[in-house]
Amino acid sequence: MHKLPRIAVGGLAQRPGLGRLTSVLGMRANEKVPVLGQVTFSAILECDTRLRQTLRASMEYRRKGPWLDAITYTVSGEAPVTDEESGESAAPVHFGEVRALIRFKEEDVAVVCNMEEVQPDKDFPLGERNCTRLKWKVPAEVDGDWSVSAVPISHVRRVVHVVPDFAELTKRNGFKALPARYSASVQERRAMYYHENAFCPWD
Repeated sequence: MHKLPRIAVGGLAQRPGLGRLTSVLGMRANEKVPVLGQVTFSAILECDTRLRQTLRASMEYRRKGPWLDAITYTVSGEAPVTDEESGESAAPVHFGEVRALIRFKEEDVAVVCNMEEVQPDKDFPLGERNCTRLKWKVPAEVDGDWSVSAVPISHVRRVVHVVPDFAELTKRNGFKALPARYSASVQERRAMYYHENAFCPWD
């Protein structure tokens, strides 16, 4: 731990979507936390198979720009939900993009900008194949901000591959439109839709 860089929480809060980080962690802006670039953990696939995965959260990965992985995770204490097809109950699974990895209260924690499931888009190949469609989650009680969670690595189920919904983007902004970058306006970033790519090779 002594080799990890320590960064002020206020500095980490400058990363896209993390403006509420001080309140999420319950810390002052000038307090520092150890920051990691990546964490290796035991992931759980949908079939309950376990495998080692590396979770990355770096704004300058090898000086080539951001590498911010998306994940699925569970929340401690949430009531289980019952699958309509199988009848089995399990903890709800949430989606999000990891904007920072920190050592917090003696454990590794992923700071996540949350996403929520929305109506599938059958015009997009992944939607046609029933892959989960996603949109950024915005807290109703905090206008102009993002939904942010501090997720212990022990609650991270797996790294997932999430791609923009190009069908929706084309309809909205035209054929040559590019996905909103982290530097884009809040309105542009929130307007984006995504799909989980369940056919990623390492699945």
